[in-house]
Amino acid sequence: MQELKNSGALSALMTGSGSAVFGVFPDIASAQTAAEKLSGWNYKCVCQPVKQGWEFVY
Repeated sequence: MQELKNSGALSALMTGSGSAVFGVFPDIASAQTAAEKLSGWNYKCVCQPVKQGWEFVY
């Protein structure tokens, strides 16, 4: 989680079971930059809110 915060996340949290972490970024560009920097992570994605559900961005 600290890696996400160091990459610009406003906040970062772990899921209940600890199987995933996520960060909230101020904009899509900073989220994409962070995702590219976290090269050692197995799976990462960038999503944004839409009127219904979510939209996969990266």
